[in-house]
Amino acid sequence: MESLRPQVQQLLKEGFLREEIILDNIPKLLNCLRDCNVAIRWLMLHTAESAYDPNNKRLRQIKDQVLSDSKYNPRILFQLLLDTAQFEFTLKEVR
Repeated sequence: MESLRPQVQQLLKEGFLREEIILDNIPKLLNCLRDCNVAIRWLMLHTAESAYDPNNKRLRQIKDQVLSDSKYNPRILFQLLLDTAQFEFTLKEVR
């Protein structure tokens, strides 16, 4: 998440995603988009409260490990979700 967010924000800078840039770099842009969507999906699924039984010690340990290893911050995840949606929309609209 730490490396994806600045990358997407760089791509979203005003005037960067022009038709010729998109056509010349479509594999790179689609890989970035796929990485963002995978990271968002993975983090949302692995940090959901409903996915864990609070009485199961092993599941709590796994969740705690995921939270610490990913340096989970719900605000950053939400911002990445919004930036990714804007990136997808911009790619779709530029023709």
